[in-house]
Amino acid sequence: MKKIKTVFNFILLSFLVQCILFNYLYSIPQNNLTKIKVVTELANVRAEPDIGSPVIHLAKQGTIMDVLGQEGPWYHIKVILEEEKIIEGYVHESLVKIIQPVDSVEEKKEETEIPKTIAEPQVKTFPHPSKFSQIDIHISGGINFASAGDLNEGAKGFIEYYQNKLNAEKTGGFRPLHLNTLFAGNVMIPLVPRLHLGIGAEYFYGEKKNSANFSQPTSYNIETKPEIKILPIQIILSYQVIPELSIQGGVEYILADCAYLYKITENDTWQEWSGKADSNQIGGFMGLKFVHDLGSHLSLFIEASGRYAKIKNLKGEGTYKDSSGMEYKEKGYMYIYQGEVAHNKEQFPLVFIRDKTPSGYGVLNPEKASLDLSGFSLQAGLRIRFRLFK
Repeated sequence: MKKIKTVFNFILLSFLVQCILFNYLYSIPQNNLTKIKVVTELANVRAEPDIGSPVIHLAKQGTIMDVLGQEGPWYHIKVILEEEKIIEGYVHESLVKIIQPVDSVEEKKEETEIPKTIAEPQVKTFPHPSKFSQIDIHISGGINFASAGDLNEGAKGFIEYYQNKLNAEKTGGFRPLHLNTLFAGNVMIPLVPRLHLGIGAEYFYGEKKNSANFSQPTSYNIETKPEIKILPIQIILSYQVIPELSIQGGVEYILADCAYLYKITENDTWQEWSGKADSNQIGGFMGLKFVHDLGSHLSLFIEASGRYAKIKNLKGEGTYKDSSGMEYKEKGYMYIYQGEVAHNKEQFPLVFIRDKTPSGYGVLNPEKASLDLSGFSLQAGLRIRFRLFK
């Protein structure tokens, strides 16, 4: 219940921060100019601020338009026609002239020197939605690579500890848990040209089963399975370097669950140790996003990012049970310590949940275990763009 309350408070705080920024920046006027005049023989008024957008009206030279906002080199305009029909759309800045409040002789002269035609430049521009009329939703999937740290060390050390203790030959090896399946989504709003703020979340999950067999002096099988389930809630800041490339980074509140399973089987008898623990931590991330437009509202993107996060104070419950029917549960923190083999004093890292710091014969250097989520991710997905209001 405490964990749910913590997550709720964090999401609420993030939402309030964005609302404050939204309301503050929304109240800032996009420009101080109110009217523009067409200076070419004809000016294309388009449905969207894009050279490929459909033309919805042809405005004649001298037409006066009201400016509602500006998106890069495009004016968001409203014009009233003679039949009292209202046209609202976008016109390129190369086709119009700002009407200044001062009516000087020099300005009148300048207005008379009007080029006959000025072509709209067919170049890519940075979108700048006026008054937050734009919102982007990103949905993606991919893979995540994470160190996993002590969780892997404990699983590997368990196999090596018993191999040394049994003095047996081993078949099969240990493969650490690193790769995870990733799903992500976020919502972005513009602050100023090229700069966006957003909130999002990721979810990645992974497990790695390992099995090792020992044939001498008796037949044993050892299984291990480290597992992680991670939910980072992110506040994102994105800067558009060029239309196709953005740099983004931010902070994240990470909710982490991890688990271990160790099992030893000898003929018909077995012993099993399992445990589940969770914790949360603040982390950081940074990456690059490449975008390819499929249309005015839909884009395909590829994102590569790196993360730094080390989850500490993992707390949960450990269970021991065996084929005789014995079962024992223990609540506490997840610890890592060096387990010493009696006959040769070799040491191997072991990870278990204990109600207090491990101690006693064969236990060396005990400390609380941590889950290292530092690594990188690669994902692909779709960006859906909406215009909420004009």
